[in-house]
Amino acid sequence: MKKTIADGVWPVMITPFTEDNKIDYDAVLRIIEWYDKNGVDGIFAVCQSSEMFELNAKERVELAKFIINNTPKHMGVIASGHCAEKVEDQVREAQEVIDAGVDAYVFISNQFAKESECSWSDQAWNPGMADRRRK
Repeated sequence: MKKTIADGVWPVMITPFTEDNKIDYDAVLRIIEWYDKNGVDGIFAVCQSSEMFELNAKERVELAKFIINNTPKHMGVIASGHCAEKVEDQVREAQEVIDAGVDAYVFISNQFAKESECSWSDQAWNPGMADRRRK
């Protein structure tokens, strides 16, 4: 991974699907070409607006690799995509994308906590929250 990324425009990338709900890789290529033609500096791929929660782990990694391998070298690729339930699986998924050559990886911190967990910051920012949860 790079130590720094270019300043500029880094749009979040959507994931197009075929009629049978498969990733439409031809459309992904057209999106990458459109971004290139319009002068973006890089792409943020396999993120929440990329429907990452609708894809399985294999699809998320394959999509990231496809985008990395098909993005022009003068553009960067940042990715995310770890949304497995187990932290070990999230780390494995992230490592696969990092190993594929992404310029930077974005970890989604809320993916490391279970929905039922309450942090000290919840109570610090909203002291009444803990009381409401007990009711």
